[in-house]
Amino acid sequence: MKTIISFMLFSILTSCIQQESQLEQAISQSGDNHIELEKVLLHYSVNQSDSLKLKAAKFLIENMPGHYSILSDELSNYKQHLLQYDAYLKAPAHIRAMFDVYPYQASLLKLAHPQKVEDIKIIKADYLIDNIDKAFLHWEGPWGKHLTFDEFCETLLPYRVDIEPLSHWRDSLSPDFSPTIDWLSHIDEYAYSPYQACQAVNDILYKSTVYANQIFHKFRHPLIARNAKDWNCVQYVYGVQYVMRDLGVPVHIDYTPQYGVRGNRHYWNSVLHYTGHSYPFQGYNSGPERSLNPHNGTIKVFRRSYARNRRWISEIVKDEPIPPFFENPFVKDVSHEYQRTFNIHIHLTHESTEKRKFAYLCAFNNEKWVPIHFGKISKNTVTFENVGTGIAGIACIAGYWINDEIVPASYPFLITSAGKPHYLRPDKKQTQTLRLKRKYPLVNWVNRNSDKMVGAKIEASHLPSFIPSVEVSTLSENAYSNYADHFISHPHKYRYWRILIPRKTSIAELEFFSGNDTVPLKGNFFASPKEKGFEQKNAALSDRDKLTSAEIQDWVAIDLGAPASISRIHYLPLTDDNNIVPGETYELLVGDDKGFNSLGMKVAEYSYIDFDSVPVNGLYWIRNHTKGREERIFTFERNRVIFR
Repeated sequence: MKTIISFMLFSILTSCIQQESQLEQAISQSGDNHIELEKVLLHYSVNQSDSLKLKAAKFLIENMPGHYSILSDELSNYKQHLLQYDAYLKAPAHIRAMFDVYPYQASLLKLAHPQKVEDIKIIKADYLIDNIDKAFLHWEGPWGKHLTFDEFCETLLPYRVDIEPLSHWRDSLSPDFSPTIDWLSHIDEYAYSPYQACQAVNDILYKSTVYANQIFHKFRHPLIARNAKDWNCVQYVYGVQYVMRDLGVPVHIDYTPQYGVRGNRHYWNSVLHYTGHSYPFQGYNSGPERSLNPHNGTIKVFRRSYARNRRWISEIVKDEPIPPFFENPFVKDVSHEYQRTFNIHIHLTHESTEKRKFAYLCAFNNEKWVPIHFGKISKNTVTFENVGTGIAGIACIAGYWINDEIVPASYPFLITSAGKPHYLRPDKKQTQTLRLKRKYPLVNWVNRNSDKMVGAKIEASHLPSFIPSVEVSTLSENAYSNYADHFISHPHKYRYWRILIPRKTSIAELEFFSGNDTVPLKGNFFASPKEKGFEQKNAALSDRDKLTSAEIQDWVAIDLGAPASISRIHYLPLTDDNNIVPGETYELLVGDDKGFNSLGMKVAEYSYIDFDSVPVNGLYWIRNHTKGREERIFTFERNRVIFR
């Protein structure tokens, strides 16, 4: 019998060696653990009915090198703290999983001596076989049966999500969702829809973040944010991947390394539906249809994969340094799934000071150029493949990676809707005057507070109940997140004045003036009985801090102590404090193929600032040297700032 088994094992490995060198290479890296890997292959070679499971096992093993866990004293200490926290022990498994996985995405920079443990050297046959068998059950299930083998291998089959320790997580999370799964199975419209299953489960996950905050509000550890509500997209997507995979819902982790028109990256999930399309959603937040904002400019989108990408730059370049982002080869370019894409050809104006075969497509992160894609150099041109236009006119450069930073290799350019570069070469022979009112784009979530103040009524009364009262004016102008003055022509004097808000909004500053006074009247703010906790937040209305505010849903009033006439109300809706501020120092820069060059510094005298003799056709950058962090590059077209 031993002779027969040995012969079968020899046949499997001989076949692998001859036909699948990747599998041979993987097993050769396993050291003494090759015995465990060979057990898996032998297990699925006995019966012809297990041929697909054998193929799946080969897929996992041949792509296993490079997959690993991170161990450290800090991570062990974190886990011990969790196990001593009673709320953690009593929490549902999917909430415990959130906290288990968290530090492996958020806290690795805090680890003093992290230890990398390669899966290929420690994984056990029983563990791998158990994962494969359970994954195949999900492939046969209602939300997985539409998957091709390749799709199955990347969504339901993998035994790990990222760099967390290996664990027996399969079947541990699904009991939390049994009522939902049972409900879905009885609704014909949902029973076989991965999209609907994903939405139903994610709605539960969204509600669980509120619960997690309630039960974990006292939990403290250096590796974790204070509350689950302080977590970001990176932490959530991995927790979602665990839950969905355990339920048999095929879900990916997608991300953009840098938005085209915002200063950060973003991670999200996508569910692979039976239509063949992947629908994006934000784990623990929005449903499949409510996730990405196309205006943010996702010109490159990548997908986490279990399979190694043999065409990735870290796999094909060994003789020159590459940016850290590109060191991970377990990634797939899926930009074309989110938008129209093109191969764009960029002219390089000068050679690198060090020999380079590749250049990088870079987007701006509010502080510097960030590499988001790579391309091979041919003579003085680099080609970047599968590049989306995002919103037409995203500003980029091509750059070299030298001494751990990007060095510009081209003029800045805009990617047009046709996938062509429009170069921004500053023309010093033609100049213009730039009038600037902001240093960062005004976004809707900020400005909507200004919108909600339009239509507010100004009333006055001799009594704090405002019964009776007189209506003296209406706010009709949108302040657009900046200071505004509303003038009142009403000669009569009243002790109490109030603003009735048509819709709940937040006000940062509020002052009342009489006659031609330049000093605001003193008084005490009070509010409608509907304003819960107003006493704790009313100081924000007069603290001269633009970033504090009081939320008002009905009305806010001032008691002047004695009757007075009001000629002007000076107010500031909730703001991001990115307007030009008098007294603060600003510098204007313009970009070329060497970097950004200063065009001078000025102190603002008004709520705008003018810069003269500015070269036309440039990519500009306004910087505040007094305070703040948010700053954005822009072009100036038809006498208007267009942030890029």
